[in-house]
Amino acid sequence: MAKRNLSKPLAPSTFDKTDPPYVTGKDRAIARRNLNTKLRAAGYTNGTSDPRAPQYKLSQDTKTGSYNYRLK
Repeated sequence: MAKRNLSKPLAPSTFDKTDPPYVTGKDRAIARRNLNTKLRAAGYTNGTSDPRAPQYKLSQDTKTGSYNYRLK
């Protein structure tokens, strides 16, 4: 296993938590299906089951009741 060069620190994350949700849906199943579709279109063949795919967190909008997936 290669050692990480500690003289060059890792770059800070550029993800802004205020970005709009990646995918939404009226129902959890619909939001999950939309997320799988987007990930497959991005090249992750197994969608959310692909180990290379980024991780997303499910949340629900209290005003509209829709479900949103955001990057962790």
